[in-house]
Amino acid sequence: MEKENRELRPVSGRRRFLLTSLWMGAVISLRGLFGFRPESAEAAQIVPKTVPKPGMPPAAGTFAKPFTAAVRSIAVEGGTRPFDLVTIKMVIETFGSGTKPIPWAIYVDNAVLKAETRLGASAGTVFEVAVPWRATAGSHTFHGVVDPQNTLGESAADTGNNVSQAVTRVYADWAAWLAGAKAGFKAGLPLWAAGLKFSGIVINGPTASGGRLEQTIDMKVLFRANMLAAGAPGFVVDGFVGAVADAWKSWADSVRVGGLPWYPSFAAVPGPAAPPTPNTPFPLIGLTQNPAPLQPQPLAASIKSRIGIAASWPGGNEGIDDFCRWLHMGFILWTTSAKVMNVMGKGPVPAFAPPHVPAGPVVGGDIVSTPGHIVGAPSWP
Repeated sequence: MEKENRELRPVSGRRRFLLTSLWMGAVISLRGLFGFRPESAEAAQIVPKTVPKPGMPPAAGTFAKPFTAAVRSIAVEGGTRPFDLVTIKMVIETFGSGTKPIPWAIYVDNAVLKAETRLGASAGTVFEVAVPWRATAGSHTFHGVVDPQNTLGESAADTGNNVSQAVTRVYADWAAWLAGAKAGFKAGLPLWAAGLKFSGIVINGPTASGGRLEQTIDMKVLFRANMLAAGAPGFVVDGFVGAVADAWKSWADSVRVGGLPWYPSFAAVPGPAAPPTPNTPFPLIGLTQNPAPLQPQPLAASIKSRIGIAASWPGGNEGIDDFCRWLHMGFILWTTSAKVMNVMGKGPVPAFAPPHVPAGPVVGGDIVSTPGHIVGAPSWP
């Protein structure tokens, strides 16, 4: 029996080899037929993946990165004075893949200055758009937007860079505006003075007292046009001119005749009444008055308060201070040289009773209130 078993063992081994060969052949056939290749997890991790190069179309079966656009920067170039030509430049960058039209817009003070569409913009490019603008006086804010209506269909995460930062610039020319104010004031002052007249003066004997100085021409209209012609914004002109004119009027309203011997002949008038007689010329600065409103500091403060933010524009604060010093110095010189003349006094002479009283003083007299009582200096300093 043992011998018989030994003889059978080789036969069994050959059978096992034959079965194994048949099984391996079947597996190989299945691999060829279905492309099946079992791999271990470790082997799968080290197989290199194919990544498309930038600018190449994505491989079949992969997703393309969405086309997006962003504002990279915005700049405002050019002068800083009104009427200067300014250029607003915006740089736009694209990302993703493909080619699409890109709408864009540039705004000035939240109003559209220009809106266009860049046709055929390729992803991965950077381009610049530029828009000219003629500056107007004042403070202006600029910003740019790419794809304002989101026609590209960007996600909420991608639209955050579609709007540029705001750029604010001031266009001011205080030197020219103040030069216009000075020229207008110098030209207008003689006209204003020619319209002045006294009223309410009481005359007793040779002495005139009381009364007030009335204006028939508003100082505002005399130099407002000059500032506007120099390019100053309307609200700056109105605030500036209003403050100066109101201070000037406050001074003029304070002028009084403080018991001055203007009519020497009225001490003894040989008749029942004194006929209209011109006063003795007298310097304007010698009258009772309050010049405090025209002091440089309070006047400058009033101007700056009325024009607000415009006072802080380049050249504003120091320019206004300089103008107020100029005005105050000129005011002192002008009131020193200007004369009060041609104030025609008249009045009754109650004591006149000829032949016993052949002459008497004017009592309760007054004046002829007509413009032309102030004769100024030949020119403003």
